[in-house]
Amino acid sequence: MAAKSPRHGGNRGHGVGRPRKVYSVAPGSLDQGSHEHALRILTELLAEAFGDGNVTPAEAGANWARKNIPAHAGPPAETAGAWLGKVAEMIDVLAEWGYTPDLATSENGRTCRIDLVKCPFLDLAKSNPAVVCGIHRGSIAGAMEQLGETNTDVSLEPFVGPELCQAHVRTRTPFRARSGHSEEIA
Repeated sequence: MAAKSPRHGGNRGHGVGRPRKVYSVAPGSLDQGSHEHALRILTELLAEAFGDGNVTPAEAGANWARKNIPAHAGPPAETAGAWLGKVAEMIDVLAEWGYTPDLATSENGRTCRIDLVKCPFLDLAKSNPAVVCGIHRGSIAGAMEQLGETNTDVSLEPFVGPELCQAHVRTRTPFRARSGHSEEIA
């Protein structure tokens, strides 16, 4: 929001003291287009999940990822940097849906916690968390699969805060050690 100061000269406002400030929304700061795009995706996923009754919300999310994210050829990531690059690509998909995701890593980059801030489907998720969160978990898992990471664990913790859910993504693929040998995974 941008502050607007009153016009100089003439009546400077009411009373003594600093001039009042009036705030308005800056043009383009509320991107309605991405919200509409996210709702269109959710509508497609819900139709698939409940259209024939044979697809779970997680399967619908994974199917969406398979249809909409190009498959990467090649082996799974062998280093933390390569792995985090693929996680970043998946985060870009979440941002397209309308999230403002934040990322934290642990286990030398092997595990990522993604804070899913301001879910574009928050109201629906509050009343139907199994459906909305299942779709999101499935779409994250499907995206990682499309990015060549089939040996990945994905979990989702809904509502760890009022407008915050957390996704946990972990690779089970051993990273290449600096000496060229693979590291052991616990």
